[in-house]
Amino acid sequence: MSDHRITWTLERDSVHGTFHCDAPADAECRSYADPKICGCELMSPEAAPPAPDGSRRWRHLAYDPAADDDVWHEHDRTGSCSKLVWFDDLTAQESYCGDETPPRDGPIKFEWDGEGYDWCYADEQRAAQREGSDDQ
Repeated sequence: MSDHRITWTLERDSVHGTFHCDAPADAECRSYADPKICGCELMSPEAAPPAPDGSRRWRHLAYDPAADDDVWHEHDRTGSCSKLVWFDDLTAQESYCGDETPPRDGPIKFEWDGEGYDWCYADEQRAAQREGSDDQ
C-alpha cells in the first residue's frame, strides 16, 4: 500500500490535485534534510551506526570535497514529507508521468526523473518506461 495519495477538487474553472502523505513519522520520506542544512537527500537511521552518545540520530555519510573523504551529516527528522515539497511549484497535471486517464483519487507513487520527482498512480508504470519496453 502506498503512503502517498492524491485527491482532486473541481474548482470553478479548473480541476486541482492535492498530494497527501500518510506515512508514519519515522518513514524514510520524512527523513530528508533541509537543503539549507545539507545538500544531500537521503537520511536514514538504519544507514548509520549509533552516534558517539549512543543515540540513533538521523545521519548519513556524504562525500565532502574539502576533506576529500566521507563525513557524517547529522540532522533531525523534518516531520514533513520530503517528496511533497517537490510539487510546491508544480501542478499535479504538470508532473504526472502515467498514461492519459481521468483524474481519480487514490494511492500514488513517485518516480525520480533525474532532476526531480514525477508521479503516477500506484498501479501504473511511467509511460516512457512502458513505451521503451515495447521496442525491445
